[in-house]
Amino acid sequence: MAKREKRLKKGVESIKKEIKEHFEKIEDDILNEDEDLAKYHIREVNLSLINALLKKLSQLGESSKEDQEFIDKSKNKLEEYKKRLGIAGN
Repeated sequence: MAKREKRLKKGVESIKKEIKEHFEKIEDDILNEDEDLAKYHIREVNLSLINALLKKLSQLGESSKEDQEFIDKSKNKLEEYKKRLGIAGN
């Protein structure tokens, strides 16, 4: 079980890093006025990455306060971007 747990923890960190990279891309897209690409990155984070992160954390059977704060901040940030771009719903 130790190898699996270690691999899951590495996966969690990898997904967090990927989410941060997508947020940087969203900012760049907004600055460059490329709304379509920004919307793509928002959907990618919202539908794929956050769900994958939640799945890995549930497989680990633990979710630290830090992990939950990261998820909450990411969701809030996504909502801010959606408002800026005028995107409704998911």
